[in-house]
Amino acid sequence: MMPLFEKLSFKEKVDVLAEIFLILEHDKLLPDNVDGYEFARMIIKN
Repeated sequence: MMPLFEKLSFKEKVDVLAEIFLILEHDKLLPDNVDGYEFARMIIKN
């Protein structure tokens, strides 16, 4: 999977990372003190 990720453009990598945090938040896989939506917003902004 990493070779595929490495071939993505920077923008695509940012989108993938944001999606991962959204999925983790939705599936309740993050600790309560970590807000996946906030992480996704911060990733997309930068």
